[in-house]
Amino acid sequence: MQKPLVSLDEVPFDAIEVYGIYSSRRALFSPGIGARKLGYNLTVLPPGKTRCPFHSHREEEEMFLILEGEGELRFSEQRYKLRKCDVIACPTGGADVAHQIINTGSTPMRYRSLSNRSTIEVCEYLDSQKIGVFATTSPTSSLRRMFRAEAGVDYYDRESTQLADAGAQRSTPHAARQPTVPALLGVDHVPVFVEDRSAAEGWYAAVLGLMCAKALEFWASDGGPLTLQDAAGTIHIALFERPHQQTRSTITLRVSGREFQSWRAHLKSIPGLEVSQEDREVSVSLYFADPDGNPYAITSYECELARAVGGG
Repeated sequence: MQKPLVSLDEVPFDAIEVYGIYSSRRALFSPGIGARKLGYNLTVLPPGKTRCPFHSHREEEEMFLILEGEGELRFSEQRYKLRKCDVIACPTGGADVAHQIINTGSTPMRYRSLSNRSTIEVCEYLDSQKIGVFATTSPTSSLRRMFRAEAGVDYYDRESTQLADAGAQRSTPHAARQPTVPALLGVDHVPVFVEDRSAAEGWYAAVLGLMCAKALEFWASDGGPLTLQDAAGTIHIALFERPHQQTRSTITLRVSGREFQSWRAHLKSIPGLEVSQEDREVSVSLYFADPDGNPYAITSYECELARAVGGG
């Protein structure tokens, strides 16, 4: 029989996100204790971070209980200070109940979340003017789409005003005939294998400007990778310490044409770093490798700007 309880001190964190200010660890434990109509999770926010953008729900009402730390609640047009034992109610609606929890303290914030579970949900993201539609009607049928709010169309957009012949093939836009594929948010991280992780950390900081992702630093002490990220928190490299091995895949980073010139000068200024440039007509790329032989490319599709200073 399934045990209907769990200690918050023992739940595993199975949802970890690092994307700039949107950095958190969550333990999604409701299925594990048999919950059916309610969803529970434990969230840990590092200082200066939040879990998700400012948003509201149309179907799922939420409650939050602050367990540790201090922070701030954005709620509609108001801001409220948060501390241990505060309970937050976030009912369904529009901009008048939009909310966001931010850790403004100097220590991690821990809070418990509770909500009803709906098979269909619509969320509005007020700062970025987006709308999210989420539907799960069965284990094998789901829909997840994000739209910009200004991209609305008329109800009869793309609809024919005449009935199609019974035997005629229905005319459907090519994009609509494609199989439905769940949306991707982006590349989470790229695994890189190095022999000396401490030395590699210094190289990646000096050459690519990638620093340790503090929210994921604990992984490195538990046998996992040391995760590095750029200043915006949008690029992540996971350094695994392993014996030298043959590397086949080139990790390609995209830049603007103007930045391509800066990258060329920067890479060529690094002693001992071999850099080559290739022009493929539609793109221009710089190729180099880290001290462990992991190959990299800096690529721009703004070819005229990228070619402004000759390669060599």
